[in-house]
Amino acid sequence: MARDASGNQAAVQTMTYTLKLVKNIRTGNIYTSIQSAIDDSSTLNGDTIQVHAGTFTENILITKKLTLMAVTGENVILQSNSSSGTIIAVNPSVNGTVIQGFTIKGSTSTTGIFLYQLSNCTITGNTINNDIANNNANGIQLNNVTKSTITNNTINNSGFGIWLIDSNNNIIQNNSVYNNFNGIDIGGSYNVIRNNTATYNDDVGISISGSSNIIQNNTVSNSKGTHLQGNGMGVSGTNNFIESNMITNNKFIGLHLGGSINTVRKNTIANNEYGIYIMNSSSKISYNNIYGNSKIGLINNGEGTSDASRNWWGHSSAPTQGSNDGKDYYNNGGSCPIEPWLIQNANAYIICNENTQLLFTTIQEAIDDSSTSPGDTIKLDNRTYNEKYYHK
Repeated sequence: MARDASGNQAAVQTMTYTLKLVKNIRTGNIYTSIQSAIDDSSTLNGDTIQVHAGTFTENILITKKLTLMAVTGENVILQSNSSSGTIIAVNPSVNGTVIQGFTIKGSTSTTGIFLYQLSNCTITGNTINNDIANNNANGIQLNNVTKSTITNNTINNSGFGIWLIDSNNNIIQNNSVYNNFNGIDIGGSYNVIRNNTATYNDDVGISISGSSNIIQNNTVSNSKGTHLQGNGMGVSGTNNFIESNMITNNKFIGLHLGGSINTVRKNTIANNEYGIYIMNSSSKISYNNIYGNSKIGLINNGEGTSDASRNWWGHSSAPTQGSNDGKDYYNNGGSCPIEPWLIQNANAYIICNENTQLLFTTIQEAIDDSSTSPGDTIKLDNRTYNEKYYHK
């Protein structure tokens, strides 16, 4: 019997409560673990599993095509019940899976989210924080994955922040990767790496190997080189397009360029030790801002044939040349002409002849250029132009 403060007595009763932490939106079924929600026979392909605030200590294997998502605005923490276990893995061929909105932490030797032999998956809005002590746990890893999207994730204190192996036709966009060993490492072709921020990573901010990738509008800075080099961006392979990236304040090299037929255009590469370090590459490097690099702005090594004409070197005069610190350009092998050079910041060149790929500062300049031919297409940026121009 139980007695209250007034002396009233009543039998003790036992009540059992089930916390409504995990819910299948379609069936309305409630679960206390994520894995039990996935494994339930009533959970079908296409279902949404919604997870409320709390800490879930489990290693999750997604075996059906599901949307697994945290309730918007609630803090849902996933951590491994084994320090060496992948926190979220998706079975091969479970295409179209969505993982959204979680805080993932505590894996010290494997991966936060791992996808293998999949397509059309989405990983978005997650925060992944692994073990800074040894940096051998990866954030998001895709192996042989196609047509998938990794967007709006924040990844820190991991080995590889985002790591693609033999993966093609994916979009890596609007992610923040910092304080990892490597920020973003892409192995594959026809991927788009756009609008990401990779800062304070140890070895390299963004690394690309493969062909026909687009690397555009990323900010890559302050690679530390605590254990290895501390490069901003490394690109190898063929026919990659590197445009409008900010590559600044990295300990060693801003852009390490290998491979062939790569296009490097409209980037700002400043305040590194070496701005662009070419190794046996035959590539087109134009309309970039290359300045303030403490060793050399652009150094050409090996036997490649590159073209580094039409760049701005931080001043309107001819680029300084030589192997001494502070020079703009040094040719250490192969061929890499730098003339003509730009006399103003490359960001002023906003008008493109789509046929010749030359850029101009005014519409009339594009029309009047001797290389412009009848039938050429002149492409304008989306802005207001205050000029009169006359067709040829």
